[in-house]
Amino acid sequence: MLIINGDIGGTNGRLELYEGGSEMAATDFTLKFASTLPSSNFKGLADLVSTFLQNATKEGKYNDGDIIDGCCLAVCGPVKDEAFMCGPVLPAQPPTQWKAHKDDLVKGPLGKIIKRACLINDFIAVGLGLTALSKDDIVVLHEAPKVDKAPIASVGPGTGLGEVFLTWQESKKQGQQGNYIAWSSEGGMTELMARTQEEWELKQWLVNRDGYATVESAVSGPGLANIYKYLRSKGEDTSAVDEDAEDVLQKQITEQAAKGDAMCNKALSMLMKIWAAECRSIALRVMPHGGLYLTGGLTPKLIDHMKVLVESYVNDDQLNASIITAVPLYACMNDHVGLLGARIRAARLLTE
Repeated sequence: MLIINGDIGGTNGRLELYEGGSEMAATDFTLKFASTLPSSNFKGLADLVSTFLQNATKEGKYNDGDIIDGCCLAVCGPVKDEAFMCGPVLPAQPPTQWKAHKDDLVKGPLGKIIKRACLINDFIAVGLGLTALSKDDIVVLHEAPKVDKAPIASVGPGTGLGEVFLTWQESKKQGQQGNYIAWSSEGGMTELMARTQEEWELKQWLVNRDGYATVESAVSGPGLANIYKYLRSKGEDTSAVDEDAEDVLQKQITEQAAKGDAMCNKALSMLMKIWAAECRSIALRVMPHGGLYLTGGLTPKLIDHMKVLVESYVNDDQLNASIITAVPLYACMNDHVGLLGARIRAARLLTE
């Protein structure tokens, strides 16, 4: 049996073709072909997947016309009923501007090949992928007993701030094992809650500039740039960073911080403490004793700065410290975790 899994963003679409069986775990499937394609080169999902299969055929990894038993694509935006995109996120970029729908895959020319398909939000895919990580994919940041089948949660800053939580569901079929179900969240869009005078001033600076201040406004790649700009607006102009170079500003900040730049290190410290505060909130709301995972593109990039986050996570809420510190905290170092999650969901389609 063949499955296609993909992680389709506004810039690139990463797709994989796997072979396996309905009784196999997704991690035991065999990779046949993988490819990364620029999303902007395509008119929609059907166009993208058709090109992927054509390329696989040219490489001798797929026989034209062979049935694809399951296809799951993770997309950057809200998805309803695992069927169609329903939100305004990135409206001018694929796949949102395509108005992506699973019918693009199971009807029309591809309908003769693809038997089952679904779309999921990209952070739902991250959540599912967390359930199949290897030990090499994880850095333990705060150790606590991990409880089998307990809720799992993730906070993942990258271009934005993604959040997801998972709950265990027992199988309704006798003899079959249950699995984790991932639940979407827009937690990154909640209001930024300041804990210190400096965070309050940052919040006011963001509100004055943008009209709002979300957690994502501070805990993300653009959020790091926001914090740096706020600090510089106070007249602390001692940094070597070229603020006008917007496209490389985030990279400059981390590079200069490593060289000892005081303002860049202060910006990173503020981000890590606000990130830690969000983790504490998730620990209290979800009580994810199956693990609270830091994911997203910033996690591996800022792994050397995690000491600030961990100290804040453990120490900065003495009222609830016993609850928070009972939740294990991990860093996910696998930047293909969403692709893994899409594979897990595609494999589940085989038994539905």
